[in-house]
Amino acid sequence: MRKLRFAALAALTALTLPVALAGVAAAGTTAAGTIRGDVNGDRIADLVTLGPNGSTSACTIKVAYGRANGTFGTPVESRYTSPQVSAPYCPDLAVIVDLGGDGTKEIVTTGFSWGDASKAFLVLRKNANNNTIRIVTTYPGLAYPSTIRTADFTGDGRQDIWVSSDQSVRLRSFTNTASGGIEPGSIDVCSRRPIPQHVIADFDGDGGQDILLSRQCGFAYTTAELNFGNGRPAVTFARDDEGIAQYEVYANEQNGDEALDVGVITSVDGTTTIRRFHNDGAGTFSEVA
Repeated sequence: MRKLRFAALAALTALTLPVALAGVAAAGTTAAGTIRGDVNGDRIADLVTLGPNGSTSACTIKVAYGRANGTFGTPVESRYTSPQVSAPYCPDLAVIVDLGGDGTKEIVTTGFSWGDASKAFLVLRKNANNNTIRIVTTYPGLAYPSTIRTADFTGDGRQDIWVSSDQSVRLRSFTNTASGGIEPGSIDVCSRRPIPQHVIADFDGDGGQDILLSRQCGFAYTTAELNFGNGRPAVTFARDDEGIAQYEVYANEQNGDEALDVGVITSVDGTTTIRRFHNDGAGTFSEVA
């Protein structure tokens, strides 16, 4: 299972890498244990390397601070002791967010092989007086995460976090609170793919992001559905309880009203069909005949 999981994640990383590197001011995965994002708040992307992922709880983090000319400075290495109680101790996945929206960036990390959900998020922060990084706290999250990413699900201007795992068989959102914490969000669904095919956008016009998903629950049903960041009941566009049908979801403007509509491509036994659903702008959909 572990070998298959690594292979699946490696393939997805290879496919998504160019997109992740396109926005220099946004955090994105660049390689295993390496992320890009603005650590010091100067709106220039820095290069962060996590390590080592081994049998010791003495972890390192290296930050090469970005320059206006597109180059990076000499990496500054910091060391800290991981609160994890078993190997592998050190995180290898992360996003850079401003927890609480106070202007100070945090590096929220997790571990691909971390099975303890009670300490799945490890928060690191730059020291105020120098360029080193220190550990701040831990929060409950998702065990054995395949990926960690950000989106503003609540529409409050703070980037929230979402995590998916093919071993926990979950996809969950976590809210970036006004007090600077991380707590469970409104999205919590079964998903067996490391990173399910998805579209993140505001489908109901409330200012928060929603996630349109093609997902499979274990080896059971497959579904194409829209999960709202504000906690509204999900909209199911297609579902196969036998798990045979495969769905691909997309979003576009189909009728010129500026509301994001939904399309679902269904593949069953070599036959492909397309269904389209018009959005009234508030997240209510009607299928186009």
